[in-house]
Amino acid sequence: MKKVFMTAAAFAALSTAAFAADLPSKKSVTMAPTPAPYAFSWTGAYVGGQLGGIQNRISGPFTNAAGVGGINGGYSTSRTSFMLGAYAGYNYQFAGNIVVGVETDINAVLGNRGRVNNFQYAVGSNYDITTRQTYNGAIRGRLGYAYDRALFYVAGGFAYGDAKTTYAFTGLAPFASHNSSHTGYILGAGVDYAITNNIVARLEYRYTDLGHKSFVDTTNNVADRVKLRSNAVLLGVAYKF
Repeated sequence: MKKVFMTAAAFAALSTAAFAADLPSKKSVTMAPTPAPYAFSWTGAYVGGQLGGIQNRISGPFTNAAGVGGINGGYSTSRTSFMLGAYAGYNYQFAGNIVVGVETDINAVLGNRGRVNNFQYAVGSNYDITTRQTYNGAIRGRLGYAYDRALFYVAGGFAYGDAKTTYAFTGLAPFASHNSSHTGYILGAGVDYAITNNIVARLEYRYTDLGHKSFVDTTNNVADRVKLRSNAVLLGVAYKF
């Protein structure tokens, strides 16, 4: 009887130890939760460079100094050329996906020379008119929607640039010229993409209307009202601080 009792006690002790081993230990290490993926923020300043194509359209009535126009009403030149420049700005991303910002840029326009040959002012009075733009720039506000590392935006604001126009009797050297500074507005849309946390690529379209600038040259008896508009497509890359 004593042996049976001792055997039962030993069995109970082993069962209790095994059950205790299955219970969670207060000293066991709790695994940390997996961190959420890093969410890119567009808030911050940036500076970059851009290049692309621009199509300038420069037009005017071209009259004499008294404002009497030519028999064909006016001229218009259109020329596609190369644009190279720099830009800088600051973005602020609200809680969520809305991004607002401000940006400025300045660009050189290269090889932009339009020409109208044999512009007929009067019967037997033909002219060659040459136009070009050498620079442009803008100060714009931006409104965008962020989809992680992609930022889709629209932009608009104040724009400025120049127009250089020369006038010559057909086949001869220019006898008059006019260099004008223009201001107007710019509208555009594009997408920025953060390749890394600091490198941001860009594709953008913009339309610019720089209004018109009038002049009268009484010495050469000519006058004009030069109007300047342009379309441009640009690629850019910026460093985000």
